[in-house]
Amino acid sequence: RVWVGEGDGGSANAVFTVRVVAEVRDRVVEGLRERGVGVAVYYPRPVHLEPVMVERWGYKEGDCPRAERAAREVLSVPMDAFLSGEDTEYVVKMLVETLDEVGCPQYVP
Repeated sequence: RVWVGEGDGGSANAVFTVRVVAEVRDRVVEGLRERGVGVAVYYPRPVHLEPVMVERWGYKEGDCPRAERAAREVLSVPMDAFLSGEDTEYVVKMLVETLDEVGCPQYVP
């Protein structure tokens, strides 16, 4: 139901980025917050659609469809070396529970 990209194995992340279908992303965020999981959408608007980019270089919706899709589908949950194993398991469990609750369909990249 989620798509997990492959990393290079050499970075230490403070968050784990999850991609779900756009139709349920905001409900997943709300459900995780209700369960006490810190969740964020760091880029709700793709960079090329920020006002300065639109005004200065004339970017418009549709110019970067992959970035626009990611902005609609991506959310981040805490996942780092400072979380205990129990905390990590809780985040994963709450993510799965929330995906079930909102009826998140299988994600196909």
